[in-house]
Amino acid sequence: MTTNTKFAVAKRNASMRLYAFGENRSISITKDVVTICDSEKAKKIELTAQRFVTFVLYLRDIEASLRKLCSGKFVNFRQHIGGAWYLSISTGFACMDIRQFYLPLYEFEEKPTRSGFAIRLPEWNAFIAAVQQLMQENEQLANIRPCGDQHRSIELALACRECHPFQHGQGVMYNSACV
Repeated sequence: MTTNTKFAVAKRNASMRLYAFGENRSISITKDVVTICDSEKAKKIELTAQRFVTFVLYLRDIEASLRKLCSGKFVNFRQHIGGAWYLSISTGFACMDIRQFYLPLYEFEEKPTRSGFAIRLPEWNAFIAAVQQLMQENEQLANIRPCGDQHRSIELALACRECHPFQHGQGVMYNSACV
């Protein structure tokens, strides 16, 4: 690593505030990217600020699904938060999962990638506290609106890759996992 690169990394880390929510797990924001990471396992995801704000808008639905999960009821909740990213809560898994999906060529159902992060049930309250603190201390997030709220017509909404990442191109589906 060059001296300039080391300086840039040190400067970025100095301005970044970590909000811990579990042992070795934290959430942070730099400019317009929110990072959720597990430093012990070297696992992380990065969400645009717009995708993160969209996630925050669904917290009530997430909480309701987690209550159902904890009470032993069947849960199959999945919500698109932008691009190819979804959050999900499913019976049999004691977590809330944020994951990138892709659409295999010539198929009609999205499939999960390895790129994702699970918030375990015992960490949930600490995670929500960290999210709320991050939202309060970063005023720029208050002005961000979900992508779908910004389209002036249905045509623009349908053409938006943030809102509809798995579009058809002349009758052939493409893999858009890199969205």
